[in-house]
Order: sequence, then C-alpha cells, then structure tokens
Amino acid sequence: MPNWIKWATKNQWRIFFVAGLLVLLSIPLKGFLSWSARVGHNQSGEVLHALTIDISQYTQDNQGRLPPMKNYADFKAAVWPYAKSDALFRAYDNSTHLFLPNPNLSQKKVMGVTKLTVLLYESEPSKADNSRWVAFLPESVLPSAFGGDPDFIRLKQVKEADWQRLKVANGIP
Repeated sequence: MPNWIKWATKNQWRIFFVAGLLVLLSIPLKGFLSWSARVGHNQSGEVLHALTIDISQYTQDNQGRLPPMKNYADFKAAVWPYAKSDALFRAYDNSTHLFLPNPNLSQKKVMGVTKLTVLLYESEPSKADNSRWVAFLPESVLPSAFGGDPDFIRLKQVKEADWQRLKVANGIP
C-alpha cells in the first residue's frame, strides 16, 4: 500500500475536520460579502446627500443657477470649492461608481424646473441589488426652499429597469 494512503487512513479524522471547517466558514463569508456590498451602497446615499448640499450652496451663490453640468469635469470643478473632497464625487470609498449630473440642467435656474427631474445619478447600478441612487429636483421649487434647506431634494434608490425609463424621460445620454 502506498505511503499516502496509509497517511490518509491514519489521519482521516483530521482531513474530514478541516474539510468540514472550511465548509462552515465559507457560509458566513458569503453572507458577509453580500452584506458589505449592501453597506457600501447605503453609504452611497449618504454621500449623494452631502453632494446635493454642496450643489445647494453653489446655487445660492450663483443667483439660483445650477452648476455647469454638460460634462463631469466642469461639474466637478464648479462644485469642488464647496465639496473640498474627491470622496464626495464617488459613490463610496474606493469605488469606480461616480455621481454624474444631468447635462440637461446645466446652468439652468432652479425656478425653471417644472417637473420632477433627475439632478444626479450613480453611474452604475449596485451589484448587491441592481439599483442606483438618484437625486431628484422636485417641480416648482421655491427659492427659500433651495436657499436654506437642501433636504427638499429627493433621494431614492431606483431599480435598473425603472432607471432606463427615467433616463429616457429626462433625456440623459
């Protein structure tokens, strides 16, 4: 009988113990990985809220006009003095998901918004639940609301199928 068979027979309980332990450890690990993805995506909502506050401050300082939003670089350059952190432009730490602006709102007066409109959106859906964070400007915003309280901006997680309809309705490329 070969030596490895003798060793396996003699140490059989150890082999089964290690195999069982690996199986048991892999079950909670899978749950932890999906939990950490959900936590990262929830953090995205908090970051998006902070970014909407910065946009509100920009708008106050610019006679009710939204920042340039035709491209990401101009948007970031305009809002940077208020955000002062690259982290606010990413959905969560070390993420490649960015918050992108609706280019159709570039430098428009907030008072000119006549329907519920996408202001910012997460560039990619979350792998955890196939949704993305979206910030909406409501219709008929009062100047005092935008001037003092940025919480009027509605934040919502939107499923990918719904996002595709919103994207078309808002003319987002």
